[in-house]
Amino acid sequence: MESMAIDPEAISLANTVTARPPGISSIYYNPAGLSLMPEGTYISLGLIPVLIKSDVKFTTDPNFNKFHDAQGNEINDPFNGQEDSLKSGRMYLPILNEGTDMPALTVPVLGFSYREPNQIGRLVTAFYVPYGGGWSNDNGSAAGF
Repeated sequence: MESMAIDPEAISLANTVTARPPGISSIYYNPAGLSLMPEGTYISLGLIPVLIKSDVKFTTDPNFNKFHDAQGNEINDPFNGQEDSLKSGRMYLPILNEGTDMPALTVPVLGFSYREPNQIGRLVTAFYVPYGGGWSNDNGSAAGF
């Protein structure tokens, strides 16, 4: 989940892009991959929508030897037989300094790269949000577990 909104190509490859990083997103996955980018100016700009749907159902394994408290008393599995779904996505908004529930998370990405012809060095900067979202669930929800 932590690298969900960096690069769509990387997401489609399960973030296994260290050996062949995707363009401007190389700055996150493997900065050495920036040397593979062409000469000149390259700008990457976009919004990545993230919608995660998850339904859960918990059942205790019949062979499990129960939970125990500090005194050794058996405790029943509190989630046994519970079913639940994620309530919504949740995103932290820095300007408002608070989190808000959203049906889908939308994450901005922006990158800029410049390399002079026949030069080794490159100027690169990128903005992305690897840890900007999460899930919202009711307190004690099985989906939150």
